[in-house]
Amino acid sequence: MGSRADALNEQEAEVHAMRVTMLEELRTLTFLRSEFPMLADWGVEDFDHTIHSLGLNYLTALGRKLGFWAVSEYPVRRSNVRQYSGSVRCDVTWLMRPSGAVVLLGEFERYGPTKQRILRRKAENLAAAHHLLAGEARLLVLAVWTTSSVPVHGLRDLPNHVRGGFLDPSGNRVPPLPANVDLLTPVFVLHPSERGLVLREVLV
Repeated sequence: MGSRADALNEQEAEVHAMRVTMLEELRTLTFLRSEFPMLADWGVEDFDHTIHSLGLNYLTALGRKLGFWAVSEYPVRRSNVRQYSGSVRCDVTWLMRPSGAVVLLGEFERYGPTKQRILRRKAENLAAAHHLLAGEARLLVLAVWTTSSVPVHGLRDLPNHVRGGFLDPSGNRVPPLPANVDLLTPVFVLHPSERGLVLREVLV
């Protein structure tokens, strides 16, 4: 019993340290500038899923840099819970070494005035995936990207929304998030350059 409690405490401490380190990287973009110059310096053409691909690969690579097993497009099975079917697929998942415990679930989504419902659903999916994993301490990240000409509205309400619990589209009650699970909503702001869009700042 004590060993399980120790493992849970270790995971909580790991998640807290991970949160601090991630926020520091998002403020400085040191790793991004080193490993993703196409997004930080060169400029990226905005077509199809180019920026989405770079964003989720950045978050995945950051997880590996910080010492986690990190993968993209990771599905969480719903069928082990009676009222669910199918799966929840997360853009980014980090797993702690050596236990394999999932300590981060993330999405990287474009913002638009017509996408409020989609972003709300993404936040709900992250919360649902957390509960399906029978989770302990964990960080949920709904990263949103936009251009400097399109300000983001409505994100600040999402952490409180999922923290209090909600009904999913099928009418099933998704429980509130525990105190040791946070939902972060960083905003990646891209600016136009001669060769495309460049990430200049992340609002956290």
